[in-house]
Amino acid sequence: MQFYDLYVNQYETKGGRMVQDNILKDENFLKAAGRIVADARHFIYISTFKLELSTKRRGKQLADFFDLLGEKARSNVEVRILTNTQLEQNHVPHTNHYAIKELKEKGINFRYLPNNRIVHAKLLLIDNGPAILGSHNLSINSCHKNLELSYVINDKWSILSLQATFIQQWYLAKEL
Repeated sequence: MQFYDLYVNQYETKGGRMVQDNILKDENFLKAAGRIVADARHFIYISTFKLELSTKRRGKQLADFFDLLGEKARSNVEVRILTNTQLEQNHVPHTNHYAIKELKEKGINFRYLPNNRIVHAKLLLIDNGPAILGSHNLSINSCHKNLELSYVINDKWSILSLQATFIQQWYLAKEL
């Protein structure tokens, strides 16, 4: 079993062959993202268009994910989220403001792109482990209602390239 087997869906075909599905649908995204984040020892990098905190029942799994990010930040794992803010951007979800405020209190670092540039990429990176790239925002609808697809990337060169891209954008971004 390889390292990334823990993060993908496995199923057996009619012919008895095991197949790995690196595609994350619906609530499988949060399950896989949580397992990946739990393994982080040095850093967690996330980019997302929308953040949403909720005390409603449907938001519990998402709230647990954000709590895990906070636990990691308190245990000296560097947690960075590149997202959108209403400071310069007009078309930003109103939920971002509240979520950023709450999550900053947990020790999570936030930045946004200047010059009215929107973060639309949805990305999760940890250490040198697997990455997730796809359409899932960190919102209730994205994780429970909308048709969203994300992909677990295990190729080390692709992961390093995504890390370099994230870091480049992070240093071009403004602190919140």
